[in-house]
Amino acid sequence: MDSSASENFYGYIVASYSLGQMIASPIVGYLSNRLKKIRHLLYIGIFLAFLGNALYLCVHLFPIEERKYALLIGRFVTGIGSSNISLLKAYASSASTQRDRSRAIALVTGGVALGMTMGPAFQLLFTPIGYPGPNILISGLMLSMYTAPALMACIMNAVNAFCIFAYFREVYAGVMSSRSQINRNEPALPKIDKRALFLCYFTRFTQMFINTNLETLGASLAMVLFAWTRTESVKYFSAAQAIMSLLAFLIYVGFIMFRFDRFLHERCNVIASLFALLLFHVLTYSYPFLPGHLTTYSSEDYPFNSTDIDDDGSNEEIQHVGCDTSKFSWCNSVRSINPFYFYICYILFIGLAFPSLNVSLNTLFSKIIGPRRQGFQQGLLQMAGGAARMVGPVVISVLYSAYGPQSAWLMEMGVISLNLALLFTCCGRMIPLTIPPIKRASTATLINSSNGTTIIKENGGEENFKNGKTNGGIILNLKSDEEIKNKIINERTRLMENNNGENVGKEKIKSTEKSKRNENKNIEENKSEENNTINRMASLDLE
Repeated sequence: MDSSASENFYGYIVASYSLGQMIASPIVGYLSNRLKKIRHLLYIGIFLAFLGNALYLCVHLFPIEERKYALLIGRFVTGIGSSNISLLKAYASSASTQRDRSRAIALVTGGVALGMTMGPAFQLLFTPIGYPGPNILISGLMLSMYTAPALMACIMNAVNAFCIFAYFREVYAGVMSSRSQINRNEPALPKIDKRALFLCYFTRFTQMFINTNLETLGASLAMVLFAWTRTESVKYFSAAQAIMSLLAFLIYVGFIMFRFDRFLHERCNVIASLFALLLFHVLTYSYPFLPGHLTTYSSEDYPFNSTDIDDDGSNEEIQHVGCDTSKFSWCNSVRSINPFYFYICYILFIGLAFPSLNVSLNTLFSKIIGPRRQGFQQGLLQMAGGAARMVGPVVISVLYSAYGPQSAWLMEMGVISLNLALLFTCCGRMIPLTIPPIKRASTATLINSSNGTTIIKENGGEENFKNGKTNGGIILNLKSDEEIKNKIINERTRLMENNNGENVGKEKIKSTEKSKRNENKNIEENKSEENNTINRMASLDLE
């Protein structure tokens, strides 16, 4: 589209997406906390994503010298629209209970991962259309292998907006509001542990730093280390990515359907996933004692490329493989690695670590924040990932070009090791937010009911305690939890001290009533005898 566009400008275009995501994610998260809703913000994000993809679809309509800038703006706007991901994570955390948090997070992250996996698949489906493609769209728009994915993305954006309008019901279950705290006389939520939050941000940075760098170096590294052609490297790397995507999908299904979180503690899972990433780099490092050398060639010896040789299409395409000594000075010092061994490690360690780290880190992050709105914090977490996607390719490309893959591996191992060291140092802080028990300051009512249960009523709430059977009610004004507890213990002791917890009160009342009846009977008999005696004495006097 524009032959004057350099590789550096292409890097700017790629980075503009992450820049837009970095800027928008915390802002959108803050607005969601203030508005206490995400529906309208989701519509805005979807519209911006639609606008960015539409601009990409129409980029060939711009003048040639302006096309690269239109593409840059389109990617930037699409990145702003992608800030919806942080809103969805925040909603999944706030709309789920702590028990179901892992399943909710797995649904969101799994959906994002599935979309990222299906994207390249759609690209392959549109490849047969070719370029420039048929002119079947209105206003001179061309449907080609490059514009068809953008058109598909616009259609998906429209479907997404309709689904939110028709099916999305915004309900929160994991948020403790200030009004409920006042009504229930509950204390304010504790402050968030900022050090734990920083570790989550840094872990997210590490995760995306490794992921982006491996994607950046993937095909190029395979061409250098394994002496593969460009076609072979793309084919085998894509196959490895497909297997990893399937493995990630199975892990997400495990968290959603089989509740892996019951067996895997989030903090331990985060550490284990980072250790797996470190182990991959240790096992695939090009050590100097390894046998074999890289296949090398010099592009200076071949001034003509394969296109120049095969202009008429009759000659076989020639592509030199290996490490270009005229471009890289480290070709003779790097040792080769078995490709099967490399990709087995890649699939096992990276394929297992990334999806597991996704679910565990996001779940732990939401639990550290606690039952409060998380839009702004989730936006910062998304911003940390965007920063890694911006910085990573630049740093790793410079190191790779100047010093070889060994320096890139050492850089990544250093970042992972630092992250693990910080996690081990602050391991005790990487825990869910601890909410203190409720302190009752108002009066409580203790009622001994006849159904065998002692009921404490305070501010409309009830707590039931099993007890022996009692008669009638006892109402007490108690000022604290300790007084309530002591009174319950005393009542239980009094009621359970005889006959193994039988109804002692009733037995005592029955015996008391019986003795009273006997006394009354004796009194009546005595009165009757006295009356008889008086009558007899009166009759004698009359005689």
